[in-house]
Amino acid sequence: MPLNISDAESAFLNGRAEFNKWADEMQSQWTQPDQNLMIGAAIIDAKKAGFMDHPSVKNTERLLDKLLGRKANDGS
Repeated sequence: MPLNISDAESAFLNGRAEFNKWADEMQSQWTQPDQNLMIGAAIIDAKKAGFMDHPSVKNTERLLDKLLGRKANDGS
């Protein structure tokens, strides 16, 4: 089966799409620990500022604990 320009373009575009997907996944996994630390620091800062009982702070803390695989700190 002879190859033509259309086949080459299709192969290139498919390879490029796979590479872009891989690069995006690698970048998100690479930066995830830093993002978790920043979210945790924001929760601590909010608590220090007196927003300890605010629902958004509690929900964010619970979601971060779930993301990190820790037991939720819901006061129980």
